[in-house]
Amino acid sequence: MRDDCLDPAKNPRAKHFARKREVAAAFDAAGYIDVADHLRDCQEVSLQCICRDCGEVIYIPDRCRLRVCPLCSYARARHRGRMILALTHRMQWPKLLTLTQPLWRGLPSDGIDYLREAWNKLRETQLFKMVKGGVYQIELKPSGDHWHIHLHALIDAPFLPYQQIFTAWTSILGVQHAEIDIQAATTDSQKIYAAKYCAKAADYEGTLPRVVAWYAITKGKRLFAGFGTWYNIKPEDVESETDWRPEPFACPKCGALKSCVLGIHVHFSCGPAVAEYYQAMLAAAGPPTRSLW
Repeated sequence: MRDDCLDPAKNPRAKHFARKREVAAAFDAAGYIDVADHLRDCQEVSLQCICRDCGEVIYIPDRCRLRVCPLCSYARARHRGRMILALTHRMQWPKLLTLTQPLWRGLPSDGIDYLREAWNKLRETQLFKMVKGGVYQIELKPSGDHWHIHLHALIDAPFLPYQQIFTAWTSILGVQHAEIDIQAATTDSQKIYAAKYCAKAADYEGTLPRVVAWYAITKGKRLFAGFGTWYNIKPEDVESETDWRPEPFACPKCGALKSCVLGIHVHFSCGPAVAEYYQAMLAAAGPPTRSLW
């Protein structure tokens, strides 16, 4: 693997690639070898693909899509933010609601579950009968040896009484005080602010041990979700209002859509009857991976 990607003169994102390698080394040291390998290869290695229609062999950049990857997490947050921003334009009364709980001193994964359960209880109260729907994001921030676990929700509601929400939330948590915040998201700047807070999740800019800890805590945990009218919301649900969705990948030779298969998946995607034929074509075309730099 070459180091051209770390040269600012050749790569404007050199510092992000350097950070990605530092994160990979931290996962290596913690024993997450597979995670480290995926991070190192992400956007530095291209993978061999073949078109099932015409047999053309091509190479495409590998992307790890891990929450802790500085490159993939940024792209995911940007795309999700644009989707959420589009949602605000379809809401009649968009508002940003932030709910916190006291510093969690137990197992952080339990803290995530506890916060989500409390959030679901709040949504079942009479106060939320006027809420049509929205999306929420659970965020974790380190605080000493513990974690500050809180929730940002973009909701569609005509009115949210602050004092009543505060009283209901503290009652559900069983505490005397917990920070909450309610902000309108009617102007463009307010909508952008709301989308930013509901889209971010990964703590990949913290200290390296914290990044590894964050990954271990959130692995298998759903941190982002829609509810009400936006239950299971997907980017394609607001496709008509966004211009960021990529075009379906087309074979550069024949133009067929969704016909290209990774070489390592040929056997599963094409079946044993033709897999051997495709595998021979892949082997003749070159190595299974190539360096992008």
